[in-house]
Amino acid sequence: MSMIFCRSCGKQIHETAPKCPHCGAEQRNQSNQTKEVPPEIKGWSWGAFFLNWIWAIGNKTWIGLLAIIPWIGIIVAIVLGFKGREWAWKNKEWESIEHFNRVQKKWSYWGVVIFITLATLGIIAGVGYGFYEDYSKRSKTETETGESFGLDENAPKEENQKNIAPIAVAPEYKELNVTESSVGSIFQLRQLNETIGTAINHSSRKGVVNLMESVVDDVSLTGYVSVEKAYQFGEKYIIIVSTGEQGQSCAATTYAFTYDLTQEYVSGKKAIEGCSESIITFSEGNKLIVKKEKGQSAFYDGQVKSDKATQIQSLSREENIVVPLPRGDCDMEYSDLLKQAKLSVKEIQIHGPDDADFAGYGCPYRITPKPGTQVTSGATISYRSAWEGG
Repeated sequence: MSMIFCRSCGKQIHETAPKCPHCGAEQRNQSNQTKEVPPEIKGWSWGAFFLNWIWAIGNKTWIGLLAIIPWIGIIVAIVLGFKGREWAWKNKEWESIEHFNRVQKKWSYWGVVIFITLATLGIIAGVGYGFYEDYSKRSKTETETGESFGLDENAPKEENQKNIAPIAVAPEYKELNVTESSVGSIFQLRQLNETIGTAINHSSRKGVVNLMESVVDDVSLTGYVSVEKAYQFGEKYIIIVSTGEQGQSCAATTYAFTYDLTQEYVSGKKAIEGCSESIITFSEGNKLIVKKEKGQSAFYDGQVKSDKATQIQSLSREENIVVPLPRGDCDMEYSDLLKQAKLSVKEIQIHGPDDADFAGYGCPYRITPKPGTQVTSGATISYRSAWEGG
């Protein structure tokens, strides 16, 4: 046989004892519901009040689950506050009164802590929502009345418009109108001839430039140039063109390139894979998609990034300019020919046939570097030309 604690005084007694020999309190042989509740057990329970149905589960007081039901829950919580300790004493086995009081003290402590925490958060949320509502109403009122812009209700409308700061708008792609003679209001289309096709001209600070000269290897072999689409993104323009550059091998060769209006040059280009003449484009915000049958390319913020192959080709073209030969036996317009080849000219004029290698009046000779030599773009070509002395 083992010993147990008296449910009234907490002293050890035999488990079969009907009454405590120390205090005379009846023990287990009686129903819990008929036990007399010690005076120390009675009293208000903050744990049962604040935590109600949670406390009820922990203390086997199942009537407390009614606190879950809306409207009557507060009534059940109040009843639990008054009677909870007594019900818990009867519904659950406890080692002693001291043990019971220690457990219930913890329930009350956490009940109060959780209640204060939730109440504080509720107050903060309520105050914050009030400030937000007040701010929203004031902002709406100021927008409608113009107070935030410092406007005078009695001032003329035109005067108030001057005081309103412009709203910053994020840049996005804007499609340009393409006609037979122009692309938007920036670029002009000019038919050159059946071989070269169409020039896409822009009147820059340095004069009129054909953008296609910076896009294809040789504008004289394009066959045709068709502007498919054009978009503006701030000071940058993306133009999508199809050409007959590859002849019978492909129905159309398509390029997308960026023209920087501020710097006035083609800042990037890319060949769009596929031979089809069918092109689909669509834009969203700062993103532009160009699709052909072999895939699609995406361009952001108005910039087409040149791939490595294109960059190498561009460098090669700059370094592979060949000094042209004079046309005929005496090319009196040789300087124009050099300028067309993107070379600088230094013509040294002398009077009369003073040189032994004189080639005739107005004819170029002593050309340096010699015709046929490869030079870079902009290289200076010098030559002599003799004129009849006066």
